[in-house]
Amino acid sequence: MAAKLSFRKRRHAEEPKVTLVSLVDFFTCLIFFLLALQDMGAGAVVSKDIELPLSISKAEIKADTVVAITPTSILVEGFNVGDVVEESQRQELLIPGLQAILEKIKARASAWQQAGAIKDWEGRMIIQSDKNAKFEIIKRVMFTAGQSGFSVMSLAVTRKGVE
Repeated sequence: MAAKLSFRKRRHAEEPKVTLVSLVDFFTCLIFFLLALQDMGAGAVVSKDIELPLSISKAEIKADTVVAITPTSILVEGFNVGDVVEESQRQELLIPGLQAILEKIKARASAWQQAGAIKDWEGRMIIQSDKNAKFEIIKRVMFTAGQSGFSVMSLAVTRKGVE
């Protein structure tokens, strides 16, 4: 037997009220989050293993692909792509692990550009290096970046007096 469902009409049904308080709270939190995210510069991503050299430069660097040279490793966006000791002993300037990941980043940027997600890809890179890193490693990183299509490079430093 089928049960009979009855829907009773409410005699004095109230109109539902829309409360905007929670919606306003949500958008307020969203705005603060976006403002905080916009305020984060490239200086916020310095690895704890790196002590940047001092500089009197006042130019700000834009957030781009970050290559970090720690006392022991070469990192791209936090992923290890090479060992500093091994790369110091190699004869050639090109760092194969670094080149492979930079070419993947370039290919991804080209795909985004073709899809219309970004206008122009400039091949920008930020190099964060420990102040005691050997210039030979920095030179190899810069050479590999240039060979991979990253032609605009910035060196992350700490402003004198800011430490």
